This record gives sequence, structure tokens and C-alpha cells, in this order.
Amino acid sequence: MPTKSVGNVATQVTFSGALAIAGDFTATGPAANGGYQFLSGTALQNMFNLAMLGKKSNGDAVDTVSVSGNTLTGSTSGLNAHTVFTLTLKPNSGLYTFNLANPIDLPTSRLDKFTTMNLSLLVQAVMSDGTTAPLPNRAVVEVHNGLGSADGTAHAGVVHEGGLAYTGPNNTPPASNAPAARPKYVAPINPLTGRSYSAAGSALTANADSLNVLT
Repeated sequence: MPTKSVGNVATQVTFSGALAIAGDFTATGPAANGGYQFLSGTALQNMFNLAMLGKKSNGDAVDTVSVSGNTLTGSTSGLNAHTVFTLTLKPNSGLYTFNLANPIDLPTSRLDKFTTMNLSLLVQAVMSDGTTAPLPNRAVVEVHNGLGSADGTAHAGVVHEGGLAYTGPNNTPPASNAPAARPKYVAPINPLTGRSYSAAGSALTANADSLNVLT
């Protein structure tokens, strides 16, 4: 991960698409305040948890979602809480813009690695009579660890975080997935010799010494 974002990173981590297709609202028509809306309350949090399952940023789970106006923000929580991405939605047209603000943790490799986020789970079509309908797979984003396509821009729901530096706080070290180090073995001390039991031969000698002491 770079310590400073590369110059053209904005074009690599931002993607715009559309949720709308013909027939979303049938004869009922869209809601007056816009036919494409984010979920809310418990439904939003549950779907966010599903969409972000296993996703981490700087070692912390992407577990917090909020909506302000027409912008949804996905973040981490805790002492290192930071914004990971935003999703801005135009309710009338279904146009949306995804922007990755901080890297999502991916395996370190010379090969391209990526993770998929189905953000369609977070939005719905709302009819004029209040009924709703899901919008399956309308906003699926792949986050790759590469440095972008040949022209340095995101394409067809694919963004590239390779040039994006982490900008969140570092109040605590990121969680480590490495196994705990095994404690170093220290041989016990033989109380008769004051020396460690180190090998079978030494143990035999210690036993012999103990017999001599007792005779």
C-alpha cells in the first residue's frame, strides 16, 4: 500500500453506473420522491453485513453503514474508525457513483487479487403505492489490488485500489491474521546438578549422580 495516493487514483477508484432498467415500476409508477432508494433501519444494516461479509480495511471489519441524503457511507468502527467507500444515488434516474476512499484488505501478491461487493443489496425500487422490489445484481463492484487498466480508469464495475493510500487513523495497530508465535522451549533444571535437562545422555548422567549421592 503506498504512503501517498498516486496522481490519477481518483479515476481508478471511482465508478458510475445505472440501476434502472425498463419495467421496474410497471403501471404503478415510481414513488413521488424517487423510485430508487436505499434501504433503511435494520433491513439496511442486515443487508450491509451480508454485502460486506469478511471485508476488512486496515485490519478492521467494514461493519458500519449510514445514509445522509442520497449518499450511503460504508465504514469501520472502533478506535481506527474510517470511511471505506461512498455510494451516491440519484433517486429519479437510478444513476449511482461508487467511490473507494480507503483500501480494502486483499492478499499481497504479484498476481491480481480482487473482492466483490454486491451493493445492489442496499437499494430497492419503490412504487407510488409504497410497495418495494429488489434490484438484483444492478450494482456489483469488484475491487482489485492492481494499478488500473491501460488508460488508468475504472471500467464496468471494476475499480483498482493499488494506487490508493490508507488515510484513516492509526490509534491502535491493525488486527493481525498471523498465528501466535510459539513460546521457546526452556529445559527444566535438574535440582541435583543445577543444570538443565538437555539430552538423553545428560539425563542418564543426572540419574547416575543422584544414585551416587544417595549411596
